[in-house]
Amino acid sequence: MDLLPYLIASFCLSRATVAVAAQRQEALEGQKWLIYPALLLVYIPLATAVLLWPISIAAAFGDHVVWGFILAEFHPSLPGAEGLVVTLCITVALGLWWLFVGILLRLRPRIVTALFRPLGDRSTVRHALWLEIIALAIITISALIGFTALRGFGTLRW
Repeated sequence: MDLLPYLIASFCLSRATVAVAAQRQEALEGQKWLIYPALLLVYIPLATAVLLWPISIAAAFGDHVVWGFILAEFHPSLPGAEGLVVTLCITVALGLWWLFVGILLRLRPRIVTALFRPLGDRSTVRHALWLEIIALAIITISALIGFTALRGFGTLRW
């Protein structure tokens, strides 16, 4: 934890350098290798947290669903039912969150540029659409697996 103040200071200096270069309309050609590592040490954990935070909440919700619904409705010895329910809760929550983020980024594409400057400067609406497509695919596949599993467990009869 002794390096945290230095990390914060180097990140702030890197962002300031990028802002000054943009204001002067100068290229950071030779300085990029000095500036980008400090930015990446903050941007990678930040992007990971923004994209993956629903996992912990969905896992807790999935565990609650397992104990409240699965064990009450099904025989407790169904192999893999608990893990399947938790996994489906996580994937659906992640897909819904990514869909929300994709829609937000499509409506406000400058958010990525503002947060992840200069690395997010090339972010476009096309990236948001790809995030939405991936999210819809995850939700669809998770729903199909869930319905197929419920039919296999004998609760859905159609």
